[in-house]
Amino acid sequence: YPTESSSAIPGQVSDAMAAPQAATSLLHSIPLPIFVIDKNLQLSAVSRTALTYLKTDNGHVLNRPFFDVLRLSFSSEDT
Repeated sequence: YPTESSSAIPGQVSDAMAAPQAATSLLHSIPLPIFVIDKNLQLSAVSRTALTYLKTDNGHVLNRPFFDVLRLSFSSEDT
């Protein structure tokens, strides 16, 4: 771990690389379908369970609009 006397850049670089890997690992370890949506309502990450639920792979869902991938259907206007 970097200390105040050491350069913070090497620690920041490795932390920056480890954070997405840790987030991906966490995403795939949860046994529920999880969809990560960015501010433009596009899917930026999808758990393996969600891909199984959709019967597809990452290539067909990532960076696509959420509502194009999940065609939601409701039984009434109140749902």
